Amino acid sequence: MVGQHLLTGKEVAPLQKKIVDLFLTAGEHDLRPVSLCVRPKMRKLIASAELICYPMGSFYTSIIANLLPVGVGHAIADNISPKIYIPNTAADPECVGMSLTNQISTLLSFCRRHTPQVEPKKFITHIIIDSKNCGYADDLDRKALEEQGIAIIDTPLISESSRPLIDHTLLLPILLSLT
Repeated sequence: MVGQHLLTGKEVAPLQKKIVDLFLTAGEHDLRPVSLCVRPKMRKLIASAELICYPMGSFYTSIIANLLPVGVGHAIADNISPKIYIPNTAADPECVGMSLTNQISTLLSFCRRHTPQVEPKKFITHIIIDSKNCGYADDLDRKALEEQGIAIIDTPLISESSRPLIDHTLLLPILLSLT
């Protein structure tokens, strides 16, 4: 399947099967995977970030796609700032058949694609969830994440006025406290 528009479930029917891989291609009609390097400017921006956030959004086309260029994972791992994953509060059409645990594992695998020896906490230091107000696909294996050095912040993120979306007035203070 080639093209972001086929994955998001917005322009065509939502996916029925789990995505097993994502890669850049040479073109719409040339499906050979290509390897691109992160631009030096982007590497510098990642290096200077005071906080790296994998935000809610389309999991593969908005988050994972940005991790595909060679060097992005290394740049993230080299940055000593907090790295936060904020999962979607509702079902994501790109995450068919994926639990929250699967999403975290997938995010880490793409971060570590070109740096497999780097420990997980170099890519994710915190996960911010709202287990009381969000319908995540499973309970997190909190112990396993903590053993990897990943802290879980379980706090209200959805207010009555923002439901079903995250209320920025609840999320922003948490993010700022981590910088």
